[in-house]
Amino acid sequence: MSGGQQADDGQGRDRRARWPSALARFVPRLTRPALRGFAKAEAALLLDWEVIVGPEVAAYTQPLKLAFPTRDEKRKATLHLRVDPAMALDLQHSGDLLAERVNMYFGYALVARLRLKQGPVRRKAPRPPLQAPAPLPPERAAGLNQRLSAIDDPGLREALERLGTAVGGKGRG
Repeated sequence: MSGGQQADDGQGRDRRARWPSALARFVPRLTRPALRGFAKAEAALLLDWEVIVGPEVAAYTQPLKLAFPTRDEKRKATLHLRVDPAMALDLQHSGDLLAERVNMYFGYALVARLRLKQGPVRRKAPRPPLQAPAPLPPERAAGLNQRLSAIDDPGLREALERLGTAVGGKGRG
């Protein structure tokens, strides 16, 4: 588009003229296809499992599904879990505590009992540690310092310097 033409959204409005939106507004629409067929509680269990039960328990368990007593009843469900066989007996004895932890997270009696299925648990691949950006070549560092010298706010100048170093150190010209 050139010469002052605007991108039209099909309803006579300029797409670029809309206000920026919060990212959280788009998350449900983006995750809906992946979580289709799951109740909201099931989706929260799948997404927040490690937060709900802690990293120690999450390392050897995996939520599979919630089975509610009736279609309309959204309480007192059976939580089906895949459990590492080496930890199944331990979890069988501490299952009430786990159900209580899940119920505390949701704020109501969502889970009444656990059904354990022994098997391999899918583990998340650990994230690689963050690395410091590569230092800027001297000519780029001098150019960045020259551009930032006009900024009076030291906090803003420092933030922009970190950003410029991170972006400029990736080999962009």
